[in-house]
Amino acid sequence: MSCFENSAFWTKSLNLKVNGEDLQYFYYSKPSLAYKSPLVILKDTMFDLEVMETLLTSLKDSFPIFFVTLPINVNNEQSDSSKLLKGFCDKVGIEKINLLGISYSGVTAYNFASKYPDYVKKLIVHGVSSNLKESTKRIITENINYLKNDQFEKFAASFSMNIMNFTRSEMINKGHKIHKEFYNKYRNIGQTQKELILNHFENILNNNKLEGRPICQTLVLAGQYDHFTTPYENFLVSKKCLNSQFGILKRVDHFASIEKSKMIVGIYNAFFSNESIKDFSGLDVYDDDFYPSTRRQIEPRYRWGSSVRANTEIGSELKVSIVDLNGQGCKLHIPKGLFPEEVTIDSIKLEVFPNCFMKVLLFKKGDDDTYHGVFQHQNIDDTYNFLNNFSDEIIGKSSFKAA
Repeated sequence: MSCFENSAFWTKSLNLKVNGEDLQYFYYSKPSLAYKSPLVILKDTMFDLEVMETLLTSLKDSFPIFFVTLPINVNNEQSDSSKLLKGFCDKVGIEKINLLGISYSGVTAYNFASKYPDYVKKLIVHGVSSNLKESTKRIITENINYLKNDQFEKFAASFSMNIMNFTRSEMINKGHKIHKEFYNKYRNIGQTQKELILNHFENILNNNKLEGRPICQTLVLAGQYDHFTTPYENFLVSKKCLNSQFGILKRVDHFASIEKSKMIVGIYNAFFSNESIKDFSGLDVYDDDFYPSTRRQIEPRYRWGSSVRANTEIGSELKVSIVDLNGQGCKLHIPKGLFPEEVTIDSIKLEVFPNCFMKVLLFKKGDDDTYHGVFQHQNIDDTYNFLNNFSDEIIGKSSFKAA
Protein backbone atom coordinates (compact mmCIF):
# COMPACT_ATOMS: atom_id res chain seq x y z
CA MET A 1 0.00 0.00 0.00
CA SER A 2 1.22 3.49 -0.82
CA CYS A 3 2.11 5.97 1.92
CA PHE A 4 0.00 8.45 -0.06
CA GLU A 5 -3.68 7.56 0.24
CA ASN A 6 -6.86 8.80 -1.40
CA SER A 7 -10.11 9.37 0.49
CA ALA A 8 -13.64 10.26 -0.49
CA PHE A 9 -13.65 12.86 2.30
CA TRP A 10 -11.27 15.09 0.37
CA THR A 11 -12.34 14.70 -3.24
CA LYS A 12 -14.24 17.98 -3.67
CA SER A 13 -12.57 21.33 -3.12
CA LEU A 14 -14.35 24.61 -2.40
CA ASN A 15 -13.37 28.06 -3.61
CA LEU A 16 -13.67 31.45 -1.98
CA LYS A 17 -12.76 34.90 -3.29
CA VAL A 18 -10.77 36.84 -0.67
CA ASN A 19 -9.20 40.24 -1.33
CA GLY A 20 -9.37 39.54 -5.06
CA GLU A 21 -7.61 36.16 -4.72
CA ASP A 22 -9.14 32.72 -5.26
CA LEU A 23 -8.59 30.56 -2.19
CA GLN A 24 -9.12 26.81 -2.47
CA TYR A 25 -9.99 24.78 0.60
CA PHE A 26 -11.42 21.49 1.80
CA TYR A 27 -13.80 21.29 4.74
CA TYR A 28 -15.13 18.44 6.82
CA SER A 29 -16.96 18.40 10.14
CA LYS A 30 -19.17 16.04 12.08
CA PRO A 31 -22.29 17.68 13.57
CA SER A 32 -21.17 16.53 17.02
CA LEU A 33 -18.00 18.63 16.69
CA ALA A 34 -19.68 21.89 15.65
CA TYR A 35 -19.10 23.47 19.08
CA LYS A 36 -15.32 23.13 18.81
CA SER A 37 -12.92 25.70 17.46
CA PRO A 38 -11.97 24.44 13.98
CA LEU A 39 -8.50 23.26 13.09
CA VAL A 40 -7.14 25.25 10.15
CA ILE A 41 -4.29 23.45 8.38
CA LEU A 42 -2.32 25.49 5.86
CA LYS A 43 -1.34 23.55 2.76
CA ASP A 44 2.34 23.51 1.87
CA THR A 45 3.33 22.77 -1.73
CA MET A 46 5.43 19.80 -0.65
CA PHE A 47 2.75 18.70 1.84
CA ASP A 48 -0.17 18.59 -0.57
CA LEU A 49 -3.45 16.71 -0.21
CA GLU A 50 -1.92 13.47 -1.45
CA VAL A 51 0.77 13.59 1.23
CA MET A 52 -1.48 14.90 4.02
CA GLU A 53 -4.57 12.73 3.46
CA THR A 54 -3.86 10.18 6.20
CA LEU A 55 -3.29 12.98 8.72
CA LEU A 56 -6.42 14.86 7.68
CA THR A 57 -8.64 11.79 7.78
CA SER A 58 -7.45 10.94 11.30
CA LEU A 59 -7.89 14.48 12.64
CA LYS A 60 -11.43 14.87 11.23
CA ASP A 61 -12.78 12.70 14.07
CA SER A 62 -11.62 15.28 16.64
CA PHE A 63 -12.09 18.70 15.05
CA PRO A 64 -13.88 20.52 12.23
CA ILE A 65 -11.14 20.67 9.59
CA PHE A 66 -10.28 23.40 7.08
CA PHE A 67 -7.39 22.54 4.75
CA VAL A 68 -6.58 25.88 3.12
CA THR A 69 -4.43 26.68 0.09
CA LEU A 70 -3.09 30.22 0.05
CA PRO A 71 -1.91 31.51 -3.36
CA ILE A 72 1.81 31.07 -4.05
CA ASN A 73 3.32 34.15 -5.58
CA VAL A 74 6.96 35.13 -5.24
CA ASN A 75 5.86 38.78 -5.07
CA ASN A 76 3.59 38.16 -2.08
CA GLU A 77 4.93 39.28 1.27
CA GLN A 78 4.18 37.18 4.35
CA SER A 79 1.90 40.00 5.51
CA ASP A 80 -0.19 39.45 2.35
CA SER A 81 -0.67 35.78 3.25
CA SER A 82 -1.69 36.73 6.78
CA LYS A 83 -4.25 39.20 5.45
CA LEU A 84 -5.67 36.55 3.13
CA LEU A 85 -6.01 34.05 5.97
CA LYS A 86 -7.73 36.70 8.13
CA GLY A 87 -10.08 37.46 5.24
CA PHE A 88 -10.80 33.75 4.86
CA CYS A 89 -11.68 33.39 8.55
CA ASP A 90 -13.95 36.44 8.37
CA LYS A 91 -15.78 35.20 5.27
CA VAL A 92 -16.47 31.71 6.58
CA GLY A 93 -17.39 33.10 10.01
CA ILE A 94 -14.60 31.69 12.17
CA GLU A 95 -13.82 33.74 15.27
CA LYS A 96 -11.19 31.53 16.89
CA ILE A 97 -9.05 28.79 15.32
CA ASN A 98 -6.49 26.18 16.15
CA LEU A 99 -3.78 26.63 13.54
CA LEU A 100 -1.26 24.17 12.06
CA GLY A 101 1.55 24.92 9.62
CA ILE A 102 4.17 22.42 8.43
CA SER A 103 7.40 23.41 6.70
CA TYR A 104 7.10 26.73 4.81
CA SER A 105 3.38 27.02 5.66
CA GLY A 106 4.55 27.10 9.28
CA VAL A 107 6.11 30.51 8.58
CA THR A 108 2.71 31.81 7.46
CA ALA A 109 1.00 30.22 10.48
CA TYR A 110 3.55 31.78 12.87
CA ASN A 111 3.18 35.25 11.31
CA PHE A 112 -0.63 35.07 11.30
CA ALA A 113 -0.69 34.12 14.99
CA SER A 114 1.70 36.96 15.75
CA LYS A 115 -0.19 39.59 13.75
CA TYR A 116 -3.75 38.54 14.61
CA PRO A 117 -3.56 37.08 18.14
CA ASP A 118 -7.31 37.37 18.76
CA TYR A 119 -7.97 34.80 16.02
CA VAL A 120 -5.68 32.01 17.25
CA LYS A 121 -6.42 29.77 20.20
CA LYS A 122 -3.42 27.44 19.79
CA LEU A 123 -0.64 27.10 17.25
CA ILE A 124 1.55 24.23 16.06
CA VAL A 125 4.43 24.84 13.68
CA HIS A 126 6.50 21.92 12.48
CA GLY A 127 9.77 21.98 10.54
CA VAL A 128 10.32 25.75 10.47
CA SER A 129 13.38 27.98 10.28
CA SER A 130 13.81 31.72 10.04
CA ASN A 131 17.50 31.44 9.20
CA LEU A 132 18.23 28.55 6.85
CA LYS A 133 21.71 27.04 6.83
CA GLU A 134 23.90 27.96 3.87
CA SER A 135 24.03 24.30 2.86
CA THR A 136 20.22 24.19 2.69
CA LYS A 137 20.16 27.33 0.57
CA ARG A 138 22.65 25.77 -1.87
CA ILE A 139 20.51 22.65 -2.23
CA ILE A 140 17.36 24.70 -2.84
CA THR A 141 19.15 26.85 -5.41
CA GLU A 142 20.38 23.76 -7.23
CA ASN A 143 16.85 22.30 -7.24
CA ILE A 144 15.52 25.55 -8.69
CA ASN A 145 18.07 25.26 -11.49
CA TYR A 146 17.01 21.67 -12.21
CA LEU A 147 13.38 22.73 -12.47
CA LYS A 148 14.11 25.73 -14.68
CA ASN A 149 16.00 23.43 -17.07
CA ASP A 150 13.28 20.73 -16.97
CA GLN A 151 15.72 18.23 -15.43
CA PHE A 152 12.95 16.49 -13.52
CA GLU A 153 14.85 13.24 -12.99
CA LYS A 154 17.65 15.09 -11.20
CA PHE A 155 15.15 17.20 -9.28
CA ALA A 156 13.27 14.11 -8.08
CA ALA A 157 16.49 12.43 -7.00
CA SER A 158 17.73 15.56 -5.25
CA PHE A 159 14.42 16.16 -3.48
CA SER A 160 14.08 12.59 -2.24
CA MET A 161 17.70 12.36 -1.10
CA ASN A 162 18.62 15.91 -0.03
CA ILE A 163 15.49 17.43 1.50
CA MET A 164 14.62 14.12 3.09
CA ASN A 165 17.45 12.62 5.14
CA PHE A 166 18.40 9.81 2.78
CA THR A 167 21.51 8.86 4.73
CA ARG A 168 19.33 8.05 7.76
CA SER A 169 16.79 5.97 5.83
CA GLU A 170 17.49 2.85 7.88
CA MET A 171 16.70 4.73 11.10
CA ILE A 172 13.55 6.46 9.81
CA ASN A 173 10.19 4.72 9.92
CA LYS A 174 9.26 3.67 6.34
CA GLY A 175 12.27 5.71 5.20
CA HIS A 176 13.23 3.85 2.02
CA LYS A 177 9.61 3.44 0.94
CA ILE A 178 8.83 7.12 1.34
CA HIS A 179 12.02 8.19 -0.46
CA LYS A 180 11.05 5.99 -3.41
CA GLU A 181 7.50 7.32 -3.54
CA PHE A 182 8.64 10.95 -3.47
CA TYR A 183 11.14 10.17 -6.22
CA ASN A 184 8.42 8.66 -8.40
CA LYS A 185 6.03 11.50 -7.54
CA TYR A 186 8.34 14.25 -8.79
CA ARG A 187 10.23 12.69 -11.68
CA ASN A 188 7.32 13.29 -14.12
CA ILE A 189 5.67 16.57 -13.20
CA GLY A 190 3.74 18.91 -15.50
CA GLN A 191 4.34 22.59 -16.13
CA THR A 192 1.72 23.74 -13.63
CA GLN A 193 3.28 21.70 -10.84
CA LYS A 194 6.72 22.84 -11.91
CA GLU A 195 5.73 26.51 -11.54
CA LEU A 196 4.16 25.89 -8.15
CA ILE A 197 7.30 24.19 -6.85
CA LEU A 198 9.55 26.90 -8.33
CA ASN A 199 7.54 29.64 -6.60
CA HIS A 200 7.55 27.60 -3.41
CA PHE A 201 11.35 27.22 -3.31
CA GLU A 202 11.93 30.85 -4.24
CA ASN A 203 9.64 31.88 -1.38
CA ILE A 204 11.60 29.68 1.02
CA LEU A 205 14.81 31.44 -0.02
CA ASN A 206 13.53 35.01 -0.13
CA ASN A 207 10.38 35.32 1.97
CA ASN A 208 10.69 33.29 5.17
CA LYS A 209 10.98 36.01 7.81
CA LEU A 210 9.27 35.35 11.13
CA GLU A 211 7.55 38.56 12.21
CA GLY A 212 6.73 39.40 15.82
CA ARG A 213 6.16 36.91 18.65
CA PRO A 214 2.96 34.84 19.02
CA ILE A 215 1.35 35.07 22.45
CA CYS A 216 -0.92 32.01 22.13
CA GLN A 217 0.02 28.56 23.40
CA THR A 218 2.47 27.26 20.79
CA LEU A 219 4.06 23.92 20.09
CA VAL A 220 7.14 23.81 17.84
CA LEU A 221 8.09 20.35 16.56
CA ALA A 222 11.19 19.08 14.77
CA GLY A 223 12.28 15.70 13.44
CA GLN A 224 15.35 14.18 15.08
CA TYR A 225 16.99 13.61 11.67
CA ASP A 226 15.64 16.69 9.90
CA HIS A 227 18.62 18.35 8.23
CA PHE A 228 16.45 20.62 6.06
CA THR A 229 15.17 22.60 9.06
CA THR A 230 17.26 21.19 11.90
CA PRO A 231 16.01 20.65 15.46
CA TYR A 232 18.18 23.52 16.65
CA GLU A 233 16.71 25.88 14.05
CA ASN A 234 13.22 24.90 15.23
CA PHE A 235 14.31 25.40 18.85
CA LEU A 236 15.30 29.00 18.03
CA VAL A 237 11.80 29.52 16.59
CA SER A 238 10.31 28.19 19.82
CA LYS A 239 12.39 30.66 21.83
CA LYS A 240 10.82 33.54 19.88
CA CYS A 241 7.33 32.53 21.03
CA LEU A 242 6.05 33.88 24.35
CA ASN A 243 4.21 30.74 25.49
CA SER A 244 5.76 27.71 23.83
CA GLN A 245 6.84 24.12 24.16
CA PHE A 246 9.46 22.52 21.94
CA GLY A 247 9.51 18.86 20.97
CA ILE A 248 11.91 16.60 19.07
CA LEU A 249 10.26 13.68 17.28
CA LYS A 250 12.47 10.60 17.30
CA ARG A 251 13.43 8.59 14.19
CA VAL A 252 11.87 10.98 11.66
CA ASP A 253 13.12 13.77 9.39
CA HIS A 254 11.28 16.68 7.72
CA PHE A 255 8.36 14.44 6.74
CA ALA A 256 7.30 13.18 10.16
CA SER A 257 3.60 13.60 9.31
CA ILE A 258 3.80 10.59 6.97
CA GLU A 259 6.68 8.72 8.58
CA LYS A 260 4.89 8.45 11.93
CA SER A 261 1.41 9.75 11.20
CA LYS A 262 -0.31 7.88 14.07
CA MET A 263 2.01 9.39 16.68
CA ILE A 264 1.76 12.84 15.09
CA VAL A 265 -2.06 12.73 15.14
CA GLY A 266 -1.96 11.78 18.83
CA ILE A 267 0.33 14.70 19.65
CA TYR A 268 -1.76 17.18 17.66
CA ASN A 269 -4.98 15.95 19.29
CA ALA A 270 -3.52 16.13 22.78
CA PHE A 271 -2.08 19.63 22.38
CA PHE A 272 -5.19 21.12 20.79
CA SER A 273 -7.36 19.41 23.45
CA ASN A 274 -5.40 20.87 26.40
CA GLU A 275 -3.86 17.51 27.33
CA SER A 276 -0.22 16.84 28.23
CA ILE A 277 2.12 15.73 25.45
CA LYS A 278 4.99 14.78 27.76
CA ASP A 279 4.15 11.09 28.00
CA PHE A 280 4.26 10.34 24.28
CA SER A 281 6.79 7.68 23.43
CA GLY A 282 9.01 8.96 20.65
CA LEU A 283 8.79 12.63 21.68
CA ASP A 284 11.26 14.59 23.83
CA VAL A 285 9.66 17.78 25.19
CA TYR A 286 11.50 20.90 26.36
CA ASP A 287 9.60 23.65 28.19
CA ASP A 288 12.36 26.16 28.82
CA ASP A 289 15.32 27.73 27.04
CA PHE A 290 17.57 24.72 27.60
CA TYR A 291 18.73 22.86 24.50
CA PRO A 292 21.15 19.93 24.95
CA SER A 293 24.41 20.54 23.13
CA THR A 294 24.50 16.87 22.14
CA ARG A 295 21.47 17.53 19.92
CA ARG A 296 23.19 20.24 17.85
CA GLN A 297 24.89 17.77 15.50
CA ILE A 298 22.53 15.42 13.66
CA GLU A 299 25.30 13.02 12.72
CA PRO A 300 29.05 12.95 13.43
CA ARG A 301 31.69 14.18 11.01
CA TYR A 302 34.68 11.87 10.54
CA ARG A 303 38.24 13.13 10.22
CA TRP A 304 39.93 11.97 7.06
CA GLY A 305 42.82 14.06 5.72
CA SER A 306 43.34 12.04 2.51
CA SER A 307 43.82 13.54 -0.94
CA VAL A 308 41.37 12.54 -3.66
CA ARG A 309 40.90 13.24 -7.36
CA ALA A 310 38.49 16.02 -8.25
CA ASN A 311 36.99 17.65 -11.35
CA THR A 312 35.72 21.22 -11.42
CA GLU A 313 32.88 22.74 -13.39
CA ILE A 314 35.44 24.51 -15.61
CA GLY A 315 37.03 21.21 -16.60
CA SER A 316 40.11 21.25 -14.37
CA GLU A 317 41.34 18.02 -12.79
CA LEU A 318 43.17 18.36 -9.48
CA LYS A 319 43.90 16.81 -6.10
CA VAL A 320 42.10 18.09 -3.01
CA SER A 321 42.20 16.98 0.61
CA ILE A 322 39.06 15.91 2.48
CA VAL A 323 39.47 17.29 6.02
CA ASP A 324 36.34 15.62 7.39
CA LEU A 325 32.99 14.34 6.12
CA ASN A 326 29.71 12.66 6.93
CA GLY A 327 26.81 11.40 4.83
CA GLN A 328 25.61 14.95 4.12
CA GLY A 329 28.75 16.83 3.19
CA CYS A 330 32.43 17.48 3.73
CA LYS A 331 35.11 20.03 4.48
CA LEU A 332 37.80 20.34 1.80
CA HIS A 333 41.26 21.87 1.70
CA ILE A 334 41.99 23.38 -1.71
CA PRO A 335 45.41 25.10 -1.79
CA LYS A 336 45.74 28.56 -3.27
CA GLY A 337 46.95 28.82 -6.83
CA LEU A 338 44.95 25.90 -8.22
CA PHE A 339 42.50 28.37 -9.83
CA PRO A 340 42.92 31.86 -11.23
CA GLU A 341 41.80 34.40 -8.61
CA GLU A 342 39.03 35.69 -10.88
CA VAL A 343 37.46 32.22 -11.12
CA THR A 344 34.76 31.28 -8.59
CA ILE A 345 34.19 27.57 -8.13
CA ASP A 346 30.66 26.76 -6.93
CA SER A 347 30.82 22.98 -7.15
CA ILE A 348 33.33 20.18 -7.52
CA LYS A 349 33.09 16.47 -8.32
CA LEU A 350 35.09 14.25 -5.99
CA GLU A 351 36.16 10.65 -6.35
CA VAL A 352 35.41 10.08 -2.67
CA PHE A 353 36.10 6.36 -2.94
CA PRO A 354 37.56 4.42 -5.89
CA ASN A 355 35.11 4.74 -8.81
CA CYS A 356 32.64 6.49 -6.53
CA PHE A 357 32.08 10.12 -7.56
CA MET A 358 29.95 12.66 -5.70
CA LYS A 359 29.12 16.24 -6.63
CA VAL A 360 29.82 18.72 -3.84
CA LEU A 361 28.09 22.12 -3.70
CA LEU A 362 30.52 24.59 -2.10
CA PHE A 363 28.95 27.24 0.12
CA LYS A 364 31.56 28.59 2.54
CA LYS A 365 35.24 29.45 2.19
CA GLY A 366 37.44 29.65 5.26
CA ASP A 367 40.54 31.76 5.81
CA ASP A 368 42.72 28.64 5.76
CA ASP A 369 41.92 27.58 2.16
CA THR A 370 39.13 25.29 3.38
CA TYR A 371 35.71 25.00 1.81
CA HIS A 372 32.53 23.62 3.31
CA GLY A 373 30.37 21.65 0.91
CA VAL A 374 27.18 19.63 0.84
CA PHE A 375 26.79 16.48 -1.27
CA GLN A 376 24.31 16.93 -4.08
CA HIS A 377 22.62 13.55 -4.35
CA GLN A 378 21.30 13.63 -7.91
CA ASN A 379 21.43 9.96 -8.88
CA ILE A 380 20.00 7.20 -6.68
CA ASP A 381 22.47 4.50 -7.80
CA ASP A 382 25.46 6.77 -7.21
CA THR A 383 24.17 7.67 -3.77
CA TYR A 384 23.66 4.04 -2.76
CA ASN A 385 27.20 3.32 -3.95
CA PHE A 386 28.51 6.23 -1.88
CA LEU A 387 26.58 5.26 1.27
CA ASN A 388 27.69 1.63 1.05
CA ASN A 389 31.32 2.75 0.76
CA PHE A 390 30.86 5.32 3.51
CA SER A 391 29.43 2.69 5.86
CA ASP A 392 32.18 0.15 5.11
CA GLU A 393 35.22 2.41 4.76
CA ILE A 394 34.50 5.19 7.27
CA ILE A 395 31.96 4.24 9.93
CA GLY A 396 33.07 0.61 10.04
CA LYS A 397 36.77 1.37 10.66
CA SER A 398 38.07 2.47 14.03
CA SER A 399 40.84 4.49 12.40
CA PHE A 400 38.32 7.20 11.51
CA LYS A 401 37.35 9.30 14.53
CA ALA A 402 34.45 11.69 14.86
CA ALA A 403 35.55 15.29 14.47
